Amino acid sequence: MALWRDLRPPQAAVTRDAALQTQWRRIMGARIPGEENPGARIDTQSFSPIAIPLSGAKLIAWRPQGSGGEMELTLSWSTVPALFSWLARCGMNPRSFSLGREAQTLHLRLLLEAEDER
Repeated sequence: MALWRDLRPPQAAVTRDAALQTQWRRIMGARIPGEENPGARIDTQSFSPIAIPLSGAKLIAWRPQGSGGEMELTLSWSTVPALFSWLARCGMNPRSFSLGREAQTLHLRLLLEAEDER
């Protein structure tokens, strides 16, 4: 009987595991739709700062620098996640960015670097 008791996990571990499972379910529920298979290969696209394929995004300036450059644009809040997804598909990594509000739009400045240059 003592052997069986010693093989069971302590009650604190069971409670902790249940709490972790609940937290994990909450986090997984907050994922971006369409990311059911995060290990899947991302379809790549060509990067062109003058041809941003997102409605509501307007290029203000592009300053090439080495294998990337600095991009300035205006956009809406709802376009921000799509912009970062597009940059990932294009193989462009944001090294830094700043986001600020101007009137009713957002002003975004990105310092980009090509993925294969790292």
